[in-house]
Amino acid sequence: MRGWLVNWWQALLAALVGVLGVFIALHHPLAPVLLTSVFAAWSLAVFLRPAIWPFVLPALLPVAGFSPWTGWVGVEEFDVLVLGAATGAHARLAIGAAGEGQAFRLTRICLGLMALSWLLALLRGLLGAGSFRLVDCLRDTTGASPPRHWSFVPGSRTKSNRSDGCCSSFIAQ
Repeated sequence: MRGWLVNWWQALLAALVGVLGVFIALHHPLAPVLLTSVFAAWSLAVFLRPAIWPFVLPALLPVAGFSPWTGWVGVEEFDVLVLGAATGAHARLAIGAAGEGQAFRLTRICLGLMALSWLLALLRGLLGAGSFRLVDCLRDTTGASPPRHWSFVPGSRTKSNRSDGCCSSFIAQ
């Protein structure tokens, strides 16, 4: 009974995402029929080979945005591709295709690696913006700077005017 319920939920989700993708594709300002055909073909490709979407979507990200030509600001063609991938993957899960564990294992690994890279990029961006005061305190107060590949904090190559009690004042706050 539980397997039927999961399959029903996946089928409903695939149908809703598919309707949304077709709706967006049909309202494309330049080529609605072409984008709807691409959406259907991409959904079918992900349905047949679900492990391809983590490789294809990032590869198409730089080339699948035509907002300067179409004038679309809130929705892009890339969004239609993401909806197509979701439609195909959920439809595959809905029918309970044999070997789906093997096909989705590579997808889970790729998503985990991508999430880790996003987390590292977020940390590096926060460090670069100077959001962590503790990093400022860890710098040498004599003016010596760490090697260039360590300097995530803006102005880390300039002489510091902090007293030796920087970290103690940070902890006291």
